[in-house]
Amino acid sequence: MRIACVGLLLVAAAFITGGTSALATGDVTITVNQAGSPIASAGAQGDFSLTVKATNNTGAPVNDTATLSLQLPAGVAPTSGCSGSSSPFSCDVPLVLAATDGDVMVGSIALHADPSSAGSFPSQAGSASTTGGLAIDPFAYDINVAGQADLGVALTGVPASTVAGGTGFTAKATVTNNGPSDSGSDWTASVTLPSSDLAFGTVPGVCSVDVTGLIATCNGSNLNPGGFAEFDLPVSAPHDAAAGDNQINAAVQPGAVSEGANTNSDTDQATVHIATQADLGIGWSGLPTTTQVAGQDSFTPTATVTDTGPSDSGSDWSATLTLPTGFAFHAAPSGCTLSVANTIATCTGQNLDPTSSSTDHRDFSATVDVLHNAPIGNDGMEAKVTPGIDEGTDAASDDDVQTVPVVALADLGVALTGVPGANQVAGQDSFTATMTVTNGGPSDSGDGWKAALTIPSGFAFGPTQPSGCAPSGQVMTCTGSIIDPTSLNPSAQFPI
Repeated sequence: MRIACVGLLLVAAAFITGGTSALATGDVTITVNQAGSPIASAGAQGDFSLTVKATNNTGAPVNDTATLSLQLPAGVAPTSGCSGSSSPFSCDVPLVLAATDGDVMVGSIALHADPSSAGSFPSQAGSASTTGGLAIDPFAYDINVAGQADLGVALTGVPASTVAGGTGFTAKATVTNNGPSDSGSDWTASVTLPSSDLAFGTVPGVCSVDVTGLIATCNGSNLNPGGFAEFDLPVSAPHDAAAGDNQINAAVQPGAVSEGANTNSDTDQATVHIATQADLGIGWSGLPTTTQVAGQDSFTPTATVTDTGPSDSGSDWSATLTLPTGFAFHAAPSGCTLSVANTIATCTGQNLDPTSSSTDHRDFSATVDVLHNAPIGNDGMEAKVTPGIDEGTDAASDDDVQTVPVVALADLGVALTGVPGANQVAGQDSFTATMTVTNGGPSDSGDGWKAALTIPSGFAFGPTQPSGCAPSGQVMTCTGSIIDPTSLNPSAQFPI
């Protein structure tokens, strides 16, 4: 009997394969092995089975039923023939064995791996009991479920155009898991800007921007098949961005889970046109509020061109400062040239940065002379800016006209010459007396001033008199025209 027992033990040991390496001591040795290569999925790709084989160690026929207690990974469950809503599951297999049966198939347990179950799960523990009370050795088995998550990315929210220095836009990178398995959380998504003409704002906490400022990378989270994750990334064009088209690229970088055929694109692109808009305005300052005397006074006004944004202005704009009649620039303002008798200053632009009060404007200052012939009243001075790029809503005025009050002061004097010193013979002699009116300035005299010559009784005016003069009794009144005090001979003569 002892020799026979030893022989049986040696035979039993020879049939221990697959799921266990322990020496068989029970009446029946069961091995369990995976059949099929499932992909974690809600569909048929997740179907596979466990094959159950048995070795009869009793030396006698067996006709019994084994109830297997199977530990299964989360997401893996039997599809039929078993009971239980969670691991361990109870599955019945028939044990119909001849006395010498070894490692024979006694059953197959259908399983399904759902989308979240991908992984390698070695040495899953199993045990069994029989209706007839046979002793069955514990066993172990490996389960391997492949994962396959086809990720795709879409880039939305990128407008056709944006304005440099404006509020910008929100680029949305949407990563979708097209299955069939869960994605895992080790994937990342990135959005790449083409140059510093675009910049990221404050990105979500799961995202970070690299040292170049051009690449935002966002950490993924596990996505069920059909699930998606959205990353809202604020983007704007700085005030000094160049006008033109810019392509933004989005990409998803898969994690450890395979993408399979990868039929959904891992990249997407969108193009935004950067437009520049600089609303320029111009205005006078430093104009006198007191009346200016023609031919005497001068003042130093400033015309200021201001960029109210949102973009840099560029240097293609220009300003024109136009003075009224009777005014002249004493010298050209810096950056300007003079024309039309120094009454027009044409000024070249320079780039203006609207983000700083020290760089958003340019001043043009120069001394203006009020000339002798300046019209009396409120004379208008015009400053006008011609933009180099689009102004957008153009809320700031491109034209400013301000008035300067002017008064004329003309110091007129009169001198009488030609009156003879010698005695004149009554009833015989005549002479020509010249009345000379001189303008001592500083202003032009204007029209309509009058000079009068009064003669005593016994004298009479001759028949021919100068133009503009008319006698009335003993008084000859002459009406004058403009006398320019700056001329070589600032006077008018009336020979009477």
